[in-house]
Amino acid sequence: DLITGYQQKDTLSGGNGDSADVFLLSTDQIGKRHADLITGFNGTNGDLIALDLETFRRGEGTRFKAVRNTKQLNKWSGKRHELIYNKRNGQLHFNANRKADGFGDDGGLLAILTGKPQLKKSNIEYIDILSPSDFGD
Repeated sequence: DLITGYQQKDTLSGGNGDSADVFLLSTDQIGKRHADLITGFNGTNGDLIALDLETFRRGEGTRFKAVRNTKQLNKWSGKRHELIYNKRNGQLHFNANRKADGFGDDGGLLAILTGKPQLKKSNIEYIDILSPSDFGD
């Protein structure tokens, strides 16, 4: 199943485990007031988080880091990793400025995974999202 939200904070709910779910996230929804809440994510069942190649141009080369706590999150926000997952609270962050301190003006909290499930780089897929302008007038 493909599960996506709108241009606001949404709750994206996965299925009961019979089939894998794909949660499509938008970097237009950054921050505590806008980040989506993901329920029922199960990476060992094949669930995926899908991100747009327009933002994550490196695709599979995008650097991912899972950290144990907020202190490590802050440390890694000053490194080259674009995606940082805090295992303690289930928060997935987008580091838009890579090596500079903080997450940058366009970065921050991308989503919260309830239940703090295990999230690995292999659970993230990068896709080319077509917009209506791709089809002409």
